[in-house]
Amino acid sequence: MTNPRAIQNFRGFRGIWWGPQNPVPEVLTTTLARLGVTLARIEQIGDTTLTERDVLFVDGDSAFDPAALGAPGRMLLRSPVIGVVGVEAPSRLKALLDVGATALLRKPIHPASVYSSLFLAVNNHARFARLEDRVAEHDRRRSGRRYVIKAVIALMREGMCDEQAYAHLRRESMRRRVGLEDYAYSLCNPPQETDDVENQDPAVGHGSGHSPCDQQPGDELGGRPDQTRRA
Repeated sequence: MTNPRAIQNFRGFRGIWWGPQNPVPEVLTTTLARLGVTLARIEQIGDTTLTERDVLFVDGDSAFDPAALGAPGRMLLRSPVIGVVGVEAPSRLKALLDVGATALLRKPIHPASVYSSLFLAVNNHARFARLEDRVAEHDRRRSGRRYVIKAVIALMREGMCDEQAYAHLRRESMRRRVGLEDYAYSLCNPPQETDDVENQDPAVGHGSGHSPCDQQPGDELGGRPDQTRRA
């Protein structure tokens, strides 16, 4: 997968300085203004809502709790984080790492280093966010593989071989424009009818709480051996 182009223009972004009881460095305010970035100050992270066009500057020399930013427990915040440090002690760097900092600014802040830190923070954050999304999608599909296996076994009980059954699932999932795992899940967990269940034909199998994937070898699938093939 090709990575999107790196963000180079930050005009319209908003910088947020998080440093309890600490003034915002004037050089940072001035330099960001030249780049088209406004800068605001907050004392508590709950005072504002972070958006995708925000960049959070965290004063690593002041005491702060990483849990206040929702970390650890999640890999990334919605917004990029730049750590600002004067003393590069391992404990302070670890705290910035825990809140998802993807770039650093060294105190005293030099104007020439602001753009570089901003560039790295924003683009590294975007790259890590894409990786997170890909890992989450991989985990979701992996957890759904068991339903693919169940659906293949159910189709094999109808007389298909394993390759025919898998090809059928792929074809039907593409026809419905859903993922293979999602389609297999829908076969193994059909929607339950709740209206007038007692008057339904028992051979249809609706409302019974069973799916084709729950049948034992040799059983008919819901009373209609080829209903899955015609799905």
